[in-house]
Amino acid sequence: MSSWEGSTHNSRIFNFVISDCRHNFMHSPLGKYYLIDSDYPLRRGYLKPTF
Repeated sequence: MSSWEGSTHNSRIFNFVISDCRHNFMHSPLGKYYLIDSDYPLRRGYLKPTF
């Protein structure tokens, strides 16, 4: 997503990419999770650390 402005927060780009099927973003298999940074929002298939 190189066309986004540099001040755009990564979580906004993340939400855009995973919600738009045209980007063919790889989702986790059923019952599995991808570990993401704590700045990203919780979504199905993505696990972030809690403090």
